[in-house]
Amino acid sequence: MSTPHRPGSGPKLIGRVLEGRYELLSILGRGGMADVYRAYFRPGGSFRAVKIMRPGFVGDADVTRRFAREFKALHQIDHESVVRAFDYGLADDGRPYMAMEYLDGESLHDLLDQSRRIEPLRAVRIAVQLCVALGALHEQGIVHRDLKPGNVLLLADDRVKLIDLGIARLTDDYYARDGRYITPPSQRIRTPTPFVMGTPGYIAPELGHEHPEPRSDIFSLGVVLYRMLSGTIPFRPSDKSYSTPASLVNLPRSLERVVFTALEVKPIERYQSVDELREELEDALLDLESDSEIAELDDATPTPDVSRSAPRLWQRPAPVFSLGAIVGGLSIATVLLGLHLAFDPPESPRLASDELAPTFTESTPAVPASSNHLPAQSSPTTRDAERGSQEAPASAPDPVDEPSIDTEPVELKTPTVTASPPRRARARRPAIFDDEFRRILPSLTACTRFGPAEVTFAVRARAGAVTLTPTTPLAAGMQRCIDRAARQLDFGASSFRTKYTLKPSKP
Repeated sequence: MSTPHRPGSGPKLIGRVLEGRYELLSILGRGGMADVYRAYFRPGGSFRAVKIMRPGFVGDADVTRRFAREFKALHQIDHESVVRAFDYGLADDGRPYMAMEYLDGESLHDLLDQSRRIEPLRAVRIAVQLCVALGALHEQGIVHRDLKPGNVLLLADDRVKLIDLGIARLTDDYYARDGRYITPPSQRIRTPTPFVMGTPGYIAPELGHEHPEPRSDIFSLGVVLYRMLSGTIPFRPSDKSYSTPASLVNLPRSLERVVFTALEVKPIERYQSVDELREELEDALLDLESDSEIAELDDATPTPDVSRSAPRLWQRPAPVFSLGAIVGGLSIATVLLGLHLAFDPPESPRLASDELAPTFTESTPAVPASSNHLPAQSSPTTRDAERGSQEAPASAPDPVDEPSIDTEPVELKTPTVTASPPRRARARRPAIFDDEFRRILPSLTACTRFGPAEVTFAVRARAGAVTLTPTTPLAAGMQRCIDRAARQLDFGASSFRTKYTLKPSKP
């Protein structure tokens, strides 16, 4: 910048009214070129966020042009995940300002300062919304160029708002659809290639020798996601070699692969669009949600309360009579019964016509004739009763009054088992599956030439995006090569999961 930076007079502006419309109430934040205030919009009776340039940059034509261009870009974009700009004007001292929607939320930077890291489910959901916001910018030909936690606001229910397009790059696609803001080429801002703009640690490696492009924002989003998951940025600002960052532990391999693909040093090896990154994040989100559901089921499983369980045998109270007294009583009864039988033998088992002998039958459930069970066998007591009935005289009592020897069939009551809902059938692989893999076979073979002789991949296709995840870990370079080969697969809009084994070719 041509004008040296001087501190702004933030507190002095509180209470001032800009052009009779915006009453500045309090300061919300400070930036490198402007400050943001909470203001009351008198004509509408609502609150606005007013961004006003710092006094030290008023005479800088380049900064002034960027400030006006930021308002134009925000005013043109009408998206729920990007902050909206409503008005543009000049303060009494000539400083430009813009009025934007007032957002009552917390910045991602403040949240990370408090908690250091975020649980994976929440982090991935935030990253998916950032993909949507960046997609809205890229569709208009705008590269954010300064994506970082400080420029991400979290509203209620973790709704994301992307802010601050102060150093955004407007590509030729933007000027082609400039609409009513037609900018002549002479007034377009061209940043010299060696001049790097952004926040150290979040700047894509290629920005030192190339112009920013959408893949530069993908790298910055990868840094933001890595910091949300680990609590630190993957690369130190002083590390110009961009050495491989530390692995992300206790996360699904699918999510770790997404993060490290977004952090590739070479743009050609990253995701080529935020839509592609968003689809991969949504797949990883499904894996995280499945793991979370399993953990919730494990937590909800009741554990037996040992303190309130039934007492053990040795914990139960002693009976009224001791075991020795019971055994002694049974011995005496046995001796007396033997003496009685010796001197008074029992009578013949023949029954009189008017006598009824008590019968003892086992209540065995009847087995249907159509079952595969063995035929029921009669008990000894039943056989003895049958022989006694054959020796009985003809004048037997009325069968109605006689107790029945045969028992009624007892219906077996099986416990009711609630059937679990049927699992969703997995979609079959399309007919062109083998042809597509045959087409990329040379690429896959080249990727795994230094790996194991036989590699099995978990194939996952979803609405045109295909991922190949080896069942055994491979080197990072081999995995990136496989990801590039997977992008060549074209299964249309098919969605399925299956496996594919790459076997060594026969000589």
